Amino acid sequence: ELTATSVTLTAFLPPSYGYPFMLASQVVYSLNAHTGLSVEIASQNIGTVAAPYGVGIHPYLTCNLTSVDEYLFQLPANQVYAVDEHVNPTTLHHVDELDLNFTQAKTIAATKIDHTFKTANDLWEITITHPQQALSVSLCCDQPWVQIYSGEKLQ
Repeated sequence: ELTATSVTLTAFLPPSYGYPFMLASQVVYSLNAHTGLSVEIASQNIGTVAAPYGVGIHPYLTCNLTSVDEYLFQLPANQVYAVDEHVNPTTLHHVDELDLNFTQAKTIAATKIDHTFKTANDLWEITITHPQQALSVSLCCDQPWVQIYSGEKLQ
């Protein structure tokens, strides 16, 4: 379904090898002049047995495609997972222990981030700001976990 401000996509996931469950999913992308882009994802198990399920989005936020080193970054998270050499989460720490405290806006600079953060509240907002260009981008969510990646491996 397509309107002037939204698009709705639906998908049927039949049982298959490795995931023998049946799901019906719907994603609605909506644009609003005041709140920006919103994404709503809903899935229903239409099979006869319980189905493990998880979904997430992976937006890459930028301010005019400039280097993230110059950005002010604010993230209301008080916990973060340390990672091993394969970037697998290992143990949960307070953000200060890993020098990844962005509860107050500060520059990312040379900080390399590829970590899972736990936010202080289930409803949160991340903001990146490019001070010289007077640009900012925000991401809001109602889930307590967020993966942050500062993009060192992107070309």
